[in-house]
Amino acid sequence: MKTFALTTSLCVALLGACSSNSDTGSPLSITVDVATPAATSTAQVASSSRVATDCIPPATPDPAADSRLRWPTLSEGDNSDRIIVVQYLLRAANVVVTADGKFGPASKGAVSRFQLSTGVADSGSVGPTEWLNLVGGCSAADSPEFMKALQAALGLAGYPQRISGELDELTTKHLAQSRTDSGSTISGVVTPADWLTLVGVGD
Repeated sequence: MKTFALTTSLCVALLGACSSNSDTGSPLSITVDVATPAATSTAQVASSSRVATDCIPPATPDPAADSRLRWPTLSEGDNSDRIIVVQYLLRAANVVVTADGKFGPASKGAVSRFQLSTGVADSGSVGPTEWLNLVGGCSAADSPEFMKALQAALGLAGYPQRISGELDELTTKHLAQSRTDSGSTISGVVTPADWLTLVGVGD
């Protein structure tokens, strides 16, 4: 376990809330598990065929309905910089997959397991429904893998930074800048509209 000392703006911008001790004036903090995982055996992967979260996401408005951008569709064999963002989000949703930026059979299987856990037809491809489920409630927003997904997405949108999985000042700065550059009035917690701005594609 590792504890990060955060400013109020960092907490509000990315997570919506943090714990604090107003009596002592101690820094705001968040504790996340960043322990290096043990090597995964074939048996362990097989036993992970079901997503532990079994997430049924809340109804989330699709920002693409009122946007010039649309969610990208990704399938096995595709070559896209957005694949690694999906892989990090799947890992944040407790789906076993290697974040290597390649959409091969393993990633297709991971997407299928995620779809089954959310009650979506198993296609093995990522489309608007899968994106909304991944960014709208099924991925743990306080996990290092979610932070990596956000940092990778910011990099794709022209705000390069180290993919550390840690909540830092640069991530907050780039998120705020992306909102300003896109004319967004969003503030506070990262929303599906933020993600669409970062990974969406035009017609």
